[in-house]
Amino acid sequence: VACSPLARFFAVGEEVEVVDWQRYPGYAGDLHVAGGVTIGPMRRALDGRAAQVLALALVSGLDPECGWGAAVAAPEACGIRVHRGEACDAVGGHLWDEAAASGDPWASVRYHPDMPLLLTTPVLTGLELSELRGRAIVVHDAAGARVACALISREVG
Repeated sequence: VACSPLARFFAVGEEVEVVDWQRYPGYAGDLHVAGGVTIGPMRRALDGRAAQVLALALVSGLDPECGWGAAVAAPEACGIRVHRGEACDAVGGHLWDEAAASGDPWASVRYHPDMPLLLTTPVLTGLELSELRGRAIVVHDAAGARVACALISREVG
């Protein structure tokens, strides 16, 4: 386990924050996600590609079955993904520059309810942060179901 100040990754004033979570349309389960996700540009993207760093501070409503070492088989299990859509009822597929990345960079982004207060993870999307603004971000449960959604839109800094 490692920890690092966000300022090391983010250029001050360039990040966006997601806090207005809603239940995903049609989700009827018991999870109610609350808390924040801050998304900022990486200062130095590996190999020159554009990338973002997600700082997760989801404090409640996460699936307890997504803990460290959980055996989850569904591709979307325990994931947090930015989607192409600009509305929670039409999220579309995952958002990344397919010409700049050899595979879906969101596939490995997972949350852990055992450590919800602050977890940072880089995501090599090949996109600038401005291209994520207004897009839907979705939280999945251990079965891969979409349980919560918010729009990336509010600036912080």
